[in-house]
Amino acid sequence: MPPPPPGYGPPPAPGQPPPGAYQPPPPGFAMPGTGPMLGKPTDQMAIWATVLAGLGLLGICCFGVGGLILGPIAFFMGGSSLARIRASNGALGGDTLASVGRWGGLVVGVLGLLVLVGFIVLVILSPGSISRSQ
Repeated sequence: MPPPPPGYGPPPAPGQPPPGAYQPPPPGFAMPGTGPMLGKPTDQMAIWATVLAGLGLLGICCFGVGGLILGPIAFFMGGSSLARIRASNGALGGDTLASVGRWGGLVVGVLGLLVLVGFIVLVILSPGSISRSQ
């Protein structure tokens, strides 16, 4: 009788998967994407402060009015969110988002004000805006 071909082995024991089949991870190790949620939940107000600051930046294109309205809202929401995060004693995260929303709201509000004032000055000083009597 000829010898068996190379790579041949005895069949697996009953209840064991064949060689090369998927092997589940050993106990104590989670599969990727199925483990417990890492980190703290992010404060929703911090997310909204950042979103409003971004929308206010887009709103500057509307003669600065969008930034003038949404900037202060984002600033105060970011400040309130920072206070909530600090008061939670580590249960809430998102302090970076809250800071970005707060200071971004301040910048957007100031830029919106500057754009609006600049537009008003431009309209007043343009030659055709005021009828002059001669």
